[in-house]
Amino acid sequence: MNRSLTILGVAAAALILILVLLNQSERRALSPYVAANFVGADSGAVSKIVIKRLGNEAVLERTGDGWNVIDAGTPRRADKMVVEQIANLAHNLTVGEIISSNAEKQMLFQVDTLLGHKVEFYRDGQMLGNLIVGKAGSDMRSTYVRKPESNDVYLAQASLSRLLERPARGFRDKIVAPLDTSTIVMVEVASSEFKYSMVKVDSIWTVMSGVEPTFVADHMKALQLVGLLGNLRVADFVRDAERDTIDMSGAGDKVVVQTRGGEQLTLTLRKKTEGSQDYYIRFSTLQELFTVFEGTRNNLLRKAEEYKQGWSVEGRCVKEKWQVSAQSDSPCRGWGDLDKETCPTSLPR
Repeated sequence: MNRSLTILGVAAAALILILVLLNQSERRALSPYVAANFVGADSGAVSKIVIKRLGNEAVLERTGDGWNVIDAGTPRRADKMVVEQIANLAHNLTVGEIISSNAEKQMLFQVDTLLGHKVEFYRDGQMLGNLIVGKAGSDMRSTYVRKPESNDVYLAQASLSRLLERPARGFRDKIVAPLDTSTIVMVEVASSEFKYSMVKVDSIWTVMSGVEPTFVADHMKALQLVGLLGNLRVADFVRDAERDTIDMSGAGDKVVVQTRGGEQLTLTLRKKTEGSQDYYIRFSTLQELFTVFEGTRNNLLRKAEEYKQGWSVEGRCVKEKWQVSAQSDSPCRGWGDLDKETCPTSLPR
């Protein structure tokens, strides 16, 4: 009897052990492998990043609390948010299971030395770690990666391709001349059609044109202009060879910014070509030339009346009717002979 009970007990224990092992095996099958800190470096220690692909190289260097990118041999301020996303890969990159260990398939995932982005992290000239970043995964939210010394290809849980697929100048900060908006006290706006000034006294902005009576500007609209001037983002950077062929002396659009300390910044704008939607823009404090989109130019050079309290495009449509419908710069163009009943209520302000 006791022998039978012992045999039954051993059998039960063995059955329980088998069930536990099967359960653990099932859990492993259902729970994908995840490994954090793939590169194995301290992102806070990174002082230099080198990105290489197809013979091109982008060098990013930490400077104070920001970053510079070497563009055409010259250090330029880099977009801090973009560069720090890359620096954080040194410590925060998480990968899943090995996708392939076949060296012949590396080109398929674009993690070979030709098509892949090789990213190197340095501190004081010493390499802390590196990796090769390939193409995006099928979900477009992951990326194939591997370490240069290994044939193992992993799927990283991050979208990295668009972060790296840019020339050196693509890492530059497009806010090229930031201003402390609290110090701006006067803005002069001039085009071939109009000219006026906005002056700040205490917290009130006043518009003076010399043509119409002086009026107090709509506070929010004035702040929008000041905010745009303080954080003006360019569309692109003009290469020196192209810059030297462009004459900005006859440009008719100008915006002059005066600060409380007496500093002055002049923005000069000129359309790139007839029919183009881009404008060249020059900052008096910088030697470079840039481009901005037409919408940015239009927001900088609004007519004085647009800063009146209660002014709207709808009211302008009713007032000007068909006379403005043919003007290329009119928001009412194409609406025909407008009146109070047919004037649209959703035109852009």
